Parts: sequence; C-alpha cells; structure tokens
Amino acid sequence: MESLPVEIDGLWHSYDPSLADWTLQEINLGLQSGELVGLLGPSGCGKTTLLRLIAGFERPIRGSIRLHGQEVASPQLSVAAERRGVGMVFQDYALFPHLNAWDNTCFGLRRGQDSARAAWLLELLGWRS
Repeated sequence: MESLPVEIDGLWHSYDPSLADWTLQEINLGLQSGELVGLLGPSGCGKTTLLRLIAGFERPIRGSIRLHGQEVASPQLSVAAERRGVGMVFQDYALFPHLNAWDNTCFGLRRGQDSARAAWLLELLGWRS
C-alpha cells in the first residue's frame, strides 16, 4: 500500500506547554496525492500553527507528522525544514511588493520548472493575468 503524502496522527502543540494552553489538540489528518484542502476557522484557532508544524518551523508536543511515509516530526524528532520538501507562502510580509500575484507564486520555481500547478491554484482563487 502506498503511503499518503501527508499523515498527521494525534498532533498537539502549545507555545507554552507549562500552561497547558493548547494551540492544537489531537489533530488527525491524511491527505491524498493531488487533494486540495482549505483550513478555515477564526483568527487564533491554529491554522497557521498546523502549517508551520508540517513545514518544520515548529515541533509538536505530542503526535507525529509523516511525509510520504517518512516520519519528519514528533516530540523526539524534527527533520529540518529545508529537508522536508515543503513550501510555504506566509500570510504577510514575505510577499515581494514589486511582484504581482503570479510572480510571487512562481518565485520559488526553478528555471524551466512547470508552472501549470501554480496557474491552476491561482485560477481557483479567481486570479487572471
């Protein structure tokens, strides 16, 4: 059986574990190849924290994250963000103000790399060149 691209099992996170003030509690998620998922919720509910955990910018207090069957995060393990093969576009401040939406979206692509996926995602958002 082929492993899922993203598997999250029993994930917990807190920015201050001593207070037991949980940002995320018991998150379980499996994403199929090519699946598009949106995270919805009010400000402060943990959407960005979950993405930061997957990308490798935070370490979980409990649970694990596997990418293509390989564990990359747990309380005992944290594979470096640059070794995970996960890209992240931040909410603010990381966009280049002199670039339009297309150029910001494609900034991380290597020369000659297919931009069809970027075009498809921007089309979903209603962006037209």
